[in-house]
Amino acid sequence: MGMMSWWHDADFVVRGVFITLVVLSLVSWTAMIYKVMQFWRLERLERRVVAELRARGSCIDMTQWVSAETPSYLILQEAGRLPLGHGDADIQAQAHHLEHHAERLTHGQRVELESYLTALATIGNSAPFIGLLGTVWGIMHALQGLGAAETISMDVVAGPVAEALVATAMGLFVAIPAVIGYNMLLRRLRQLTALTDRNLRHFIHLAAIDGLRHLFAEAA
Repeated sequence: MGMMSWWHDADFVVRGVFITLVVLSLVSWTAMIYKVMQFWRLERLERRVVAELRARGSCIDMTQWVSAETPSYLILQEAGRLPLGHGDADIQAQAHHLEHHAERLTHGQRVELESYLTALATIGNSAPFIGLLGTVWGIMHALQGLGAAETISMDVVAGPVAEALVATAMGLFVAIPAVIGYNMLLRRLRQLTALTDRNLRHFIHLAAIDGLRHLFAEAA
């Protein structure tokens, strides 16, 4: 029997708690792996935009070489649909409109990228209490065994106490990685959002410069 002897002695409540915690652990690890890969890919695409902007020094035809998966791509598409200004005031107004639109898109993308992070936070906060439910139930089972036994022995309390300890340990095993993963992913999301914001502001600056260059070329 060994260490799994507690499973044979456990009732449906403790077994249900254990199965629930196992499922929550699988969900949290799946979410963490998926979000790590997603943030790493998006950050790599954004850094590629930084390199291209520095190399080209212009935002002309950016929608042709920026990947559609890049967070900056939506604002670039919107910029491509804006009419070209015919004067310095129009160009400044266009840049101002583009900046406000970029802020709205950045906020919307952040909300979308926060998917699954709420689930991680919920699992990290609730798993210890789910494990505590199994702990309390196991202790109650042990006390009932002591009350019904004619003689007190370790065999009477060993099984229920083992159930309680396993439930507590499993709750912590699920909660600790979920909390750590949530904090790390939240930090990566902030870094990605800051990088995207810098790219968009750089793009707006270059868009205004390209518009002025076009204006001066027409004047000449």
